[in-house]
Amino acid sequence: THGLDLCGHPGQACDLGPGRWFQVPGQDLVWRWVLPDDPSALEGVESTQGKCSSSAAAHLGRRFNSNECFGAYGHEFNEREMLGLANWCFVRGVNRLYPHAFYYSIRGPRRHERPPDVGPHSPWWPRYQRFAEACRWLSWLITDATHVCQVAVLGLSDHLPWAAAKHLFQHQIDFNYLEARHLWEDACVSANGIRLRGFHYPVLIVESPPEPPPRIWESLAPLLAAGGVCAYRADAPGTRRVDDAPALLAALRNRITPDLTLEIPEPALRVRHMLKHDRHVWLLANESYRPLAVRAQPLRPGPFRLLNPWDRTDEPWDPATPIPIAPAASVVLVEAPPEYPYQSVGE
Repeated sequence: THGLDLCGHPGQACDLGPGRWFQVPGQDLVWRWVLPDDPSALEGVESTQGKCSSSAAAHLGRRFNSNECFGAYGHEFNEREMLGLANWCFVRGVNRLYPHAFYYSIRGPRRHERPPDVGPHSPWWPRYQRFAEACRWLSWLITDATHVCQVAVLGLSDHLPWAAAKHLFQHQIDFNYLEARHLWEDACVSANGIRLRGFHYPVLIVESPPEPPPRIWESLAPLLAAGGVCAYRADAPGTRRVDDAPALLAALRNRITPDLTLEIPEPALRVRHMLKHDRHVWLLANESYRPLAVRAQPLRPGPFRLLNPWDRTDEPWDPATPIPIAPAASVVLVEAPPEYPYQSVGE
């Protein structure tokens, strides 16, 4: 009635279904349940929350999705963790961050009420403006961009699998979680794939547990017959079960063409491909605490520019040159001529 958006987050990291009730679906990085350069970034239910909110927004037609990040990470929380968690969110499609928290005072018992303070009481406050400006720019980059994505992973309203997703992340294959109800409510399923809200998924990955609703197989019949459903550690009618990463990747190669390949495998690299202002853009995030120098080949002719929102550099990039990415940071690769308008990343 009053034009206000319902923001916030549901109770669990894998609560994909409740996203439909939010104008801005959200999640909550809290209690050190997810850490950069740690198994928790890819394993366990909390590792699904970045894709949970962004997938809900994508399939519900929402412009924004959010994360209330850093809450209760403790006094040991540091600047490198803050950078790593922000990039963890961005490369998964989160485009609004609610940093927890900025306190008026940390006197007395308030000092221990859900630390850290990421505002003026933090040791990195003199550098916070640059961090915030980079986050603002990355939020803008993701917002209203067309997400280029060929893989869907089946989820339920209150369950999202993570084992197959881990392999996809480590091999730079982007995906969205697809809530099962879309298959019989508003998606179009054919032998060529699943179409929903402008997305076309030639392949759907099904993983157990739990057992999906029986009506799902009827909805998926055309795609099942065409070999477009991949059962990872699961049994699905009419599909061949795969139980490890090589078999999963081989099954995907029959249905999709990677839009960016690496000369040498790098499991710490995450990639999000988008179209922004009719330009192909790749957000490349380093989810380790070591510097990366990746040799990448986009499936586009170029020319390319390499933008770094954290140190505000913008320069031409030759595909024969390795892409440097600092620990826990990210860079943006843009297919663009020299006169591309983003000459200053900070603008």
